[in-house]
Amino acid sequence: MIVLGQILSVTFFSLYFLYFYFLLQPFNDGMKSKSKLYNIMAGVVGYGGFQIFRLAKHISVVGVIGILIGLFLFILIGFLAVLRFAPKTFRLRP
Repeated sequence: MIVLGQILSVTFFSLYFLYFYFLLQPFNDGMKSKSKLYNIMAGVVGYGGFQIFRLAKHISVVGVIGILIGLFLFILIGFLAVLRFAPKTFRLRP
């Protein structure tokens, strides 16, 4: 369970920025963030990861399994969404 958790968390934290980047296109040509949704979602993910780390001693096995399933689903659905929508939405913001 620990190995699976490490693999999923490393994969999640490596890919979620890419998913947000390809789907939301938050930057302009000067690499300034123009998307409030991107900033909010990045903040929510960072805060959620911090809370899971902070409360790790108190999370039950069922909670850990739920978190791992959530990470797996996010990785899978995000990958499919990037394949489907990124070619249509990929552009720099003015």
